[in-house]
Amino acid sequence: MNHDRPVSVGKGSLRCRRFRAYGDSGFAAPEAMFLIFVIFLVIIFVSLIPLMPERQHAARAAAAEGARAAILVDDPADGPAVAEAMVGQVVANYGFEATEFSVSTSGSIERGQPFTVTVQAQIPAIDFPGGRQFGPALWSTSATERVEDYRSFDP
Repeated sequence: MNHDRPVSVGKGSLRCRRFRAYGDSGFAAPEAMFLIFVIFLVIIFVSLIPLMPERQHAARAAAAEGARAAILVDDPADGPAVAEAMVGQVVANYGFEATEFSVSTSGSIERGQPFTVTVQAQIPAIDFPGGRQFGPALWSTSATERVEDYRSFDP
C-alpha cells in the first residue's frame, strides 16, 4: 500500500460517483430549514412560559391587597371602590395595563362578615413582541378577608 499517493476526490473518484449515483447531495438545505423551524418553535415556547405565572401572581396579590384595603375603610360604603382602586394600583406596580384585569367584589363590610375580591386576568396564549396577542385565556382568583367582630365604624 502506497501512503505517499494523495487520495483523489475529483470528478472521477469513487466517492464522487457514489454520491451522484444515489442522489445523496442537496439534502442539507431542507434539513437545515426544518431544524431552524423547530428551534424557532422552542424559543417561542420558552419565552411564553413566564407569562402565565407572572399574571397569576399579579392577580393573586391584587386580590389579597384589595380585600385587605376594603375591610379597613372608615365608611363601609367605600369598600368596593377602595378594593378596585387598590387592585388597579397593584396591577400597575407589576407593570400591566389595568384593562387586562377585571375586578368584582362580593360580601358586605359589617362586623364578622366576609368580604371577597375576585380578580380575573387575561393571559395571552401567544404574545409576540410588538403587542400582537393570540388566543387569550381568562384566569380568575379571589381573596376573602373577614371583618373583625369588634371592628368599630364611625357613625
